[in-house]
Amino acid sequence: MTAASLSSHTFSWSPLGCAAVPTVSLTIPAPQTFIRTEKPKCPARSVENNESRVGSAAAAHDARSPSNFQTSPRHLTSAARSFGPPSRGPSPHRDDNLLVGSSRELVQRLSTQVEVRAEFISEEEECALMQELEPGLRKKRYEFDHWDDAIHGYRETERVSWGATCESILSRVRSVAFPEGSPLLGPVHILDLDKAGHIKPHIDSVKFCGCTIAGLSLLSDSVMRLVKEGATNEWLDLLLPRRSLYIMRNQARYDFTHEILKDEESVFHGRRVPRQRRVSVICRNLPV
Repeated sequence: MTAASLSSHTFSWSPLGCAAVPTVSLTIPAPQTFIRTEKPKCPARSVENNESRVGSAAAAHDARSPSNFQTSPRHLTSAARSFGPPSRGPSPHRDDNLLVGSSRELVQRLSTQVEVRAEFISEEEECALMQELEPGLRKKRYEFDHWDDAIHGYRETERVSWGATCESILSRVRSVAFPEGSPLLGPVHILDLDKAGHIKPHIDSVKFCGCTIAGLSLLSDSVMRLVKEGATNEWLDLLLPRRSLYIMRNQARYDFTHEILKDEESVFHGRRVPRQRRVSVICRNLPV
């Protein structure tokens, strides 16, 4: 959600090598067929692996004004409160109540490849990330056309160095999301979606991104939709509460398009999930 590394107009690498697929209805969009090279597989790992690894830190973000990010309780993970008991502080555990799919079999099949961890970071950690990201993002303008029409209403950047608090957060993300010894993409991708923005269905290019994508969701709840390429009747919706971590691996990353729904389409399991400005901090590993 995310995405995938979505190519910045100001950076030379192109993390997203896919064509956008327009959403044709408010239910399940029909994804476009993507031509990809042979897809690698992640080494076997436990989903509860918490061993820390050394990796590069990165991210920078662009925001409309500092007043847009707040930490008052009325703005915090409202969707998470609606769909389950609130978490108490940062949680290292996945929450399967935040996934719903076209069938129980599909949800079970992807249960080790897609996960959402609610309240992965605290309010204070979210604030620390935004304090580092906001100055750079404020210098940018929201763009409403992307080079391949994959994103609408966004601004983005990359970051390779962080303060101690943010570096600690990213180390925690890497330790739970990536296979042991997996080479990581150095820059962290920062994607800032305007309230009116959204990410269209796409699959990240295997040329630039490996078998795992992990993203922190800041400032807003949102809904990510995955749709099986070539089989639009197979889909999975992920509720991404504010301050949660989502992880996509292997089949879910290679064989399903993913998108962040528009505010007016943002519904999870029949319930409205209002979208505000959303900042995602996205880590990826390298293709092997």
